[in-house]
Amino acid sequence: MQTIKFYGASDDLVEVCGTAPGCDEYGSCDKIREFVVQSKSTEASLRVFPVYSGSWGFAVCPDNGDDYGMPEGWKIERSFGGDCAYSETLRIEGPDDIKVVMQNRFAEFEEEEDE
Repeated sequence: MQTIKFYGASDDLVEVCGTAPGCDEYGSCDKIREFVVQSKSTEASLRVFPVYSGSWGFAVCPDNGDDYGMPEGWKIERSFGGDCAYSETLRIEGPDDIKVVMQNRFAEFEEEEDE
């Protein structure tokens, strides 16, 4: 089993930690990020959505099409303030071949000019 850890830093960074492919620091300023944690061997995956509102949290949902359950045998743990005082830390434990794929599913925000 392999563990991937998500937490927010500053007001514009999402840290994805572990030894799996795709673990890195991602800027999230003016973007809505979406991460897919997937295993090729089990064909299972989860979607992780970072949310910043002065502190960080993470929404997690299965990505299994018609099978609405969480991937069998995967573990999810949540804590707050461990890695960063103003962030939830999300730990996902899955098969050894899990990887993280970052997606920009939504368009970037555009700032409105003052008239």
